[in-house]
Amino acid sequence: MDISGNLVRVVCSLAPTIKYLTKMKMNNYTQLRKIIQVFHQYGIHLFGKRKFDNLYHDLKMEPIFVMGLIFELELASTMQLNDEDAYSAQVPAQIIQKLIGGKERH
Repeated sequence: MDISGNLVRVVCSLAPTIKYLTKMKMNNYTQLRKIIQVFHQYGIHLFGKRKFDNLYHDLKMEPIFVMGLIFELELASTMQLNDEDAYSAQVPAQIIQKLIGGKERH
């Protein structure tokens, strides 16, 4: 399957989660695309209800891998989560919301 086709489906399925997605600047769209690619590298698909799967319980990820995922997401998006958000993150949709609305790294 074509990655751009997957990207369109993922973005469309995330639209209700990220309310302002239709008003996003191109920079935010680019960041979202990079974030989705990192999730795919970890084998996490964001279609439909899968974006609400718990990383620890549903996907059986170890905490060290979740922290590595968050680190790579921060690098790809040039956004930074505060420590409290990073340690409490359990759902992909929650992480995406926090990254899109987070502080940019300088």
